[in-house]
Amino acid sequence: MSLSNVNKYYEPPREELKLIYPVNGLKEDFIYSSKIYNFVSFAQDKQQYSFHYAFLEILNNAIEHSGGDEIIVYVGRADNRIEFSIHDNGVGIFSKIAKALNFESEDYSVLELAKGKFSTNPRQHSGQGIFFSSKLGDIFIIHSGNIAFIANNFLRGTDEEYVFRNVDTPIPGTFVSFCIWFTHEESAAQVFNRYAPADDGFVKTAIPVKLIEKNEKIAILSRSQARRLLLRLDNFKSVELDFMDVESIGQAFADEVFRVFHNEHPDVEITVVNCNEAVSKMIKYASH
Repeated sequence: MSLSNVNKYYEPPREELKLIYPVNGLKEDFIYSSKIYNFVSFAQDKQQYSFHYAFLEILNNAIEHSGGDEIIVYVGRADNRIEFSIHDNGVGIFSKIAKALNFESEDYSVLELAKGKFSTNPRQHSGQGIFFSSKLGDIFIIHSGNIAFIANNFLRGTDEEYVFRNVDTPIPGTFVSFCIWFTHEESAAQVFNRYAPADDGFVKTAIPVKLIEKNEKIAILSRSQARRLLLRLDNFKSVELDFMDVESIGQAFADEVFRVFHNEHPDVEITVVNCNEAVSKMIKYASH
């Protein structure tokens, strides 16, 4: 999958690096300092830091979680941006999450990545890396098997900010791509402070509710859908539910989220954004 498929302003980079490594003994910080740092050092400090953070997190995930034996690293630079992609030949991120949580479908794994704080190895990892990497740049893609998840921060606040779909050609392992433009204004510190204030840690998440179902023709009606949405949300103090591109919700769904869960977890603050009139009415009805 190419970044050109998700951003009409994309043009091929003027310079590229392609590196292939065996997983055994690979250290993400050494790769960055020895191969990547000088290649992207012309970028401003703000963009460099976000790029650096995301690169280390994604490469470390591939090394420690993929179960593969080879990783392909691509880095590109242009006059207006820097980007990387990391492709391992392991078991696949969506498959691994689905097995860890006993999901019936790999599709449900996308929602868990969007929430954050999930790791298949919680003793060694906090589950923050992918969540924050998806927020720090302008385009973030995860493609594994025939599922693609795209976070397009260029289009933040629109129904195209998040895309979750099947792709025609499945790929083995996991492919992750990150791109940041030099016009990107938000610093990494601002992103971290929004979701993980220094005194509290990673206590807030923001979830696009439409990720519950990949097929937009499937209505969001049931308690089962609500429970998938609510899974692990008691690990947070504050949850923002984004109803962008959700036309309506059912009474059972709303009751499970805004009455049952609220009564069981009164210490978790749930806020909602981008609700149309129909969704707002159902939430209000369930909350009384």
